Amino acid sequence: MGSVNDGYSRANNEALRLLMKKEHRSARNLNIWMTVTALVGIVIIAGFMSDVATLLYFAMICSFVSTPFFALLNFSLVRSGTNKVTGGLFWLGVFGFLYLAGFSILFIVYEAGLLK
Repeated sequence: MGSVNDGYSRANNEALRLLMKKEHRSARNLNIWMTVTALVGIVIIAGFMSDVATLLYFAMICSFVSTPFFALLNFSLVRSGTNKVTGGLFWLGVFGFLYLAGFSILFIVYEAGLLK
């Protein structure tokens, strides 16, 4: 879990730094991200220790629901700065976001029992 915690925390820390338009990286913020990520991971694993199938189901739901949000954050990052994505890559990004959002909505509708 150490390398996942490190990478996930660094990615979140950098994304937040860029979105807030801060120039300097903060070791304090990275340490906060790493601590929070580790604690949340421990709580989730401890909560589902007796039922791995439910843990996997929970992870699947979190993945499907959060993916469009992270895609939108990523897309907003590549649309700013000196190396903006334009042309075909812009439209590929828009299509990719709509694709992910559509599947997330479909997943939520299916899980809510509206398609059964």
